[in-house]
Amino acid sequence: LKKCSWSGKTVNCSTIFQTVPTDSGMCCAFNYVSTLRNSTYSELLNTMNGNINGKKSNDKKVRKAKLGKHNGLRIVLDQHSSKKSVGTLSKDYNALQFFVGGSTEFPLMRDRGFLLDPGKEHFIEISGISIKANP
Repeated sequence: LKKCSWSGKTVNCSTIFQTVPTDSGMCCAFNYVSTLRNSTYSELLNTMNGNINGKKSNDKKVRKAKLGKHNGLRIVLDQHSSKKSVGTLSKDYNALQFFVGGSTEFPLMRDRGFLLDPGKEHFIEISGISIKANP
């Protein structure tokens, strides 16, 4: 992540993104709420995200968007295509993999991720629908 803005203001990417496991390796996540139980692994992830003593931090809260084209999430990504190492990609393609899901949903990149062409500007509009069933 090279540059991030939220609600029309430039912010430090590490304040709104965290490192999370996916089915394809580690990735960056926005508005992710971990459902991992307490373990050595979850403490390691919390430490990677800069949380003191591996404890969960309250500043990684779910953020709600404001109305307007420039009030959502805007990011500039660097693919680091010259720095790939064995095992960093599950397939051989020149693209950035992207996933949209619920805040507590495990990111299944291989099944539900989609690709973005590098070197281009992309606009993605997202709207949510909540569906509940009565028992």
